[in-house]
Amino acid sequence: MTLRFHILIALFATSVALTAQTVSPPLFNAFEYDDDGDLIVDEFDDFPADATIAFQTHDPSRSQLGRAAFEIDWPRRGDDDFNDLVLSYHFAENTDGTNQVVELQATVTVVAIGTETSVGAALRVSLPKGTVVKATLARDGGVPTSISSEPNTSDTIYRLFDDALLTRDAVPFANTLTGDPWINGERIELRIVLSEPISSSVFDLASPFDLFVFHTAEPGREIHQPAALPTSLADLDFIGTFSDATDLTTGRTYLSDAGLPWAIDIPEAWSHPTEGTDLATAYPDIVDWIESGGSAKRDWYRHPEENEVRP
Repeated sequence: MTLRFHILIALFATSVALTAQTVSPPLFNAFEYDDDGDLIVDEFDDFPADATIAFQTHDPSRSQLGRAAFEIDWPRRGDDDFNDLVLSYHFAENTDGTNQVVELQATVTVVAIGTETSVGAALRVSLPKGTVVKATLARDGGVPTSISSEPNTSDTIYRLFDDALLTRDAVPFANTLTGDPWINGERIELRIVLSEPISSSVFDLASPFDLFVFHTAEPGREIHQPAALPTSLADLDFIGTFSDATDLTTGRTYLSDAGLPWAIDIPEAWSHPTEGTDLATAYPDIVDWIESGGSAKRDWYRHPEENEVRP
């Protein structure tokens, strides 16, 4: 018993000695690190190695792509399948440590072309003229090339492509016909660098990007989302003709006399109707949404009739 007692005492003493010699490493404090010296600690800096940029905001979100879908028969009503041109989009605004805008990024991909008519796409950005130092366009991840905004206009407008049918692998009615193989369309990336940071009070953060389409043969025939104003390059002779009930004095624009749009914006991935399928047939809940003034069935775009949409 004595030997066993001494052994236990010895083991206990050794254990205490080892414990006493153990030193905990200093705690990592993320708030102490600001590698680029922009006074925004790396923990909260979206660009910790770039002192000119600190934060990035996303539309519709960091991980989501939105959808813009167009009927190109404006100002006449078409078949209302909203697949004449379908584009996915993701926009980003980069700001510095004082939350002033320094750079803009836009990624737009051709999803579907439900027409044989040549139409292009452009992006109007709510930037004052003369504030851009450099703009580049890259296609499918290729080398960016410098581009200029549209001349002879007070708006800042960049053409993404002049004819959707000339984008990579494009064919009439691509991705709109049931049973046809799916085509991955061309991806266009626009980067706009500003000559100097501008205040968010100058830059319209509420709606900085206006993605719209135009007829290749008639560039002034623009089709925008409801409530958007035509650009200064638009042909206003189309306004208020046929089914269009646009009133530029009230801001009620690009809506028909029945209150229907020619363009819709979906804030997430979305399955567009098949060729010739009315939007209300593909998405029955949209009827309640419209009739309620937008208070009912707000997620109508998440509940398609599966056999009436692609993909």
